[in-house]
Amino acid sequence: KENFYRRVLKNRLSSRHRKKIADRLANGDYGATESWKSALSAAGARQMHFLRRLIESREMADRRPAPLLIAKQPGERYDHQVAARGNDYAFIYTWNGKTIRVRMGELPGRRLLATWFDPRDGITTEIGAIANDGVADFDPPGEPAPGNDWVLILELPRKNGGGD
Repeated sequence: KENFYRRVLKNRLSSRHRKKIADRLANGDYGATESWKSALSAAGARQMHFLRRLIESREMADRRPAPLLIAKQPGERYDHQVAARGNDYAFIYTWNGKTIRVRMGELPGRRLLATWFDPRDGITTEIGAIANDGVADFDPPGEPAPGNDWVLILELPRKNGGGD
């Protein structure tokens, strides 16, 4: 499996492997139900510029995976939550809107600013300043359901906002 990913990332798949993958995609394997050309018009494809804006909004050079931020994984596959952090911020993603349980204290500061980012429209909604200790639960807007995805942003409060 690891070797396969290396070949994919290095674009070293043989024509036999490319044909096999294309056949599986055409048959709906891997969850694909349409061709890549028609998928370019899908809602998720149109939302990629929101993702780019979020990713580029914080320092990228110090960003790294942060699984320790997630105090309790709610499950596997689509229930699995993913976290990344920089020196003074964190992104935690839920695909289905299930509660995110965060191990606080991994970022510096006594208080953090918490914000929801909606990947469907790029709108952020401030939750407010929270204590940076213990374990905190964050309940995304809406009911848990496939596609009710959200990104929780935790960061040091802005200097002009009276943060610590």
